[in-house]
Amino acid sequence: MGRRANDTASRPYNRGVLALPPALLLSGLVFLAVARSAAPPAPAAPPAAAFEDLAHRAEAARQAGRLDEAVSLYRQGLALQPKWSEGLWALGTIAYDRDRFAECRDAFRRLVAVEPKMAPAWALRGLCEFQLVAYAASRERREKGLSLRMPPSESLTRVALYHHALLLVRETKFDLAIAPLSTILQFQAPTG
Repeated sequence: MGRRANDTASRPYNRGVLALPPALLLSGLVFLAVARSAAPPAPAAPPAAAFEDLAHRAEAARQAGRLDEAVSLYRQGLALQPKWSEGLWALGTIAYDRDRFAECRDAFRRLVAVEPKMAPAWALRGLCEFQLVAYAASRERREKGLSLRMPPSESLTRVALYHHALLLVRETKFDLAIAPLSTILQFQAPTG
C-alpha cells in the first residue's frame, strides 16, 4: 500500500519497455516467466504457431515498407526454422534492394543450399558477388542460375545476362559478350 508510483519503474526489467519491438518484448517476457518459475515452463505458443505468427508479421512488415522490422522478424523466424526458403529469399532481396551485398550474398548462399535448383537465387547471389567485386564467383553463380532455365523474359534474367556480358567485356571477350546482349534484345519489350 505504501508503494510509490515510481517503484515499478526502478525495476530493471521495466525500463524502456515501450521502446522494444513487440517480438523482443514478448521473448523477454517469456524469458522472465521461465526464470521465475520453479516448474518446467510450458511454451507460450507451440513452435509452429509462433513461427507462423512471425512469418505473417514479417511479410506484413515487408509489404508495408517497414524493412528494418521485417528483417528482424525474418531473422527470428529463421532462428526457429533455418531452412525457411521464403524467409531467406525475403532477407536476400531486401538486402539487395538496400545495397547490402554481403548480407544479400549470405542469404542467397543459405537459400541455394536449401533450394539448389532455384535459378533466381543463384542469379541474385551472383549479382551480389558482382557488386562485391568477386567476379569469378559472380560469373559461376549467374551461369548456374541461367543453366537452370530462368525464363528469358523475366527482368532478373535480363539483369543477369547484362552482368554476364559486362564480365565478358571486362575479360576482353568482346565477341562472347554479343550473345547475352542479343538475348536481352530478343525479349526487350518493343517501345512504340
